[in-house]
Amino acid sequence: MIGDKLGFPQENEEQFRHHCLAVLEKAGITDRRGLLKKGSAWFQKQDFKPFHGWKDLANAILNTNPAQINHAMLDEIADKLGLPQITELPEKVNKAKQEPPSRKLILSILSEKNIKDRLSLRLKGPAWLQKEDFIPIGKGKAFARAVLGKTIRIISTETLEEISDKLDFPEISVEQLKARYLTTLTEKGITGRPDLIKKGPVWFANEDFPPFGKGRAFAGAILGRTIYMSTLAVLEEICDFLGYSSTGHTRVDRQIQKGYLTILREKGIVCRARLLALGPEWFAREDFFPFGNGASFASAVMGRPIFAIRVDHKRFGFLSADVLEEIADKIGLP
Repeated sequence: MIGDKLGFPQENEEQFRHHCLAVLEKAGITDRRGLLKKGSAWFQKQDFKPFHGWKDLANAILNTNPAQINHAMLDEIADKLGLPQITELPEKVNKAKQEPPSRKLILSILSEKNIKDRLSLRLKGPAWLQKEDFIPIGKGKAFARAVLGKTIRIISTETLEEISDKLDFPEISVEQLKARYLTTLTEKGITGRPDLIKKGPVWFANEDFPPFGKGRAFAGAILGRTIYMSTLAVLEEICDFLGYSSTGHTRVDRQIQKGYLTILREKGIVCRARLLALGPEWFAREDFFPFGNGASFASAVMGRPIFAIRVDHKRFGFLSADVLEEIADKIGLP
């Protein structure tokens, strides 16, 4: 059978065939007519990566070691790989009408990457799926498209769940999920609500939580939706889901409040009147280490996205005098 020379087990013969077809496609071959038209001289000049040249490819498909290739051998290669006589679009694969990969092939590819159920796929995370190569199908987006039968623009937590549903992976118990999430947080020294709230949304967004990825990806895995911005409200929601006991952290913790006040004092802001006198335009431009610019600092304090000032800065969600008043209230400026 094809693939014997490379040690492919029998159950992976279909995967090997798809792999060879993908190699030929990269060289512009999608049907028997195209292969025979290119001819033996052209075939012997190709490197056909990741094979080591044309001999390696011919050897793997035909189980023979030819000194040179001829027309009959090309015809036999087309037979072995099941190349169609002619594709509907010459010299270009009509991807929309290609036969989708079988469920057996997809499960085999995932199994080789230690993914055998919904939990193992979710733990790998969207970032991993995006970057991973699923030979012979392609990168993450191509793989997701092949499984789901639709165009995938962004791979998210929801995409992983859709793939699991499509492959009939059993649902995960909430207890399983919580145990894994709690372990991940414990590895970062977070054992309760105060620890997580004290670390804050900026730290959370920038931190890496293997195997989930950065903070927003981790939050998305926990909450089951795409998280566009790390905020105090998101951290509180995570605490609620994981069952961290409530210790009065629905508002800013006293230690965090003290930290915010210290940062403002370093800018000469010791009272509400001084903050309002400096105004939203100054606040937006200023750097509030370690949070970043005024919008980032305001977002951390308020627990919701606050965007940089614009001409229409009175619009909800943008830095304004009203937002500065809210900041003063939140952190207790006299």
